[in-house]
Amino acid sequence: MPICAQWGCQQEPRADNELGRSGGALASSVPGEHPGLPLVSDLMPTWASILIALASGLGSGTFAAWLTTRNDRRERFRHRLIDAADEFAGSAAEALIRTRDAIREVRAFKDAERMKQTTELAWQQRDAVLHRGARVDLLFGPGRDVSRSANDFVHELAKVVASLTPLDAAAAERAHLKAAEALRGFNVAASVAIQEGKPPVATEQDLQRHHLALRSPG
Repeated sequence: MPICAQWGCQQEPRADNELGRSGGALASSVPGEHPGLPLVSDLMPTWASILIALASGLGSGTFAAWLTTRNDRRERFRHRLIDAADEFAGSAAEALIRTRDAIREVRAFKDAERMKQTTELAWQQRDAVLHRGARVDLLFGPGRDVSRSANDFVHELAKVVASLTPLDAAAAERAHLKAAEALRGFNVAASVAIQEGKPPVATEQDLQRHHLALRSPG
């Protein structure tokens, strides 16, 4: 008598055992959800994988370099704006003090030679501010609030100096007050423009002047 018959054990069908063993061997030989199918990495040549990796690396590196260069240029331009505004504001404040003193000196002393020297010094102060105002126009852009305030200051300062000889104290003091107001307007406009830190963009008025210059003969 067979042992299984004696002890009452059950035997599994042989066909199922063979199928299970063959299926298990197939599943263990190929990883993944689909046994027996080749992986994409097995089909892709090695040189193609290297090219893809290089292309992705170069693309990200190029974008990062472009972004860094753009930020560096903008920061350098912002520093130039700060320098131009600082030089103009300092020169303008000094000119206000000198012209104020010139008004007092011309009023107190009637000596023609001394009045002439005082007036010449005042004009030199105006010229120094005018020179720095040209850089403000260049960097901030002509026709902007910053440039308009700078030009207004130079204009009022010239009126102060022009009122010294012959002395018109009332006119000189009025122009001096307007010059001080123009300087305050310049400081406010320059602060806003520096915080933005953007290069000037041509306004419609600038473009019209440019087109007229191109159309003019000679």
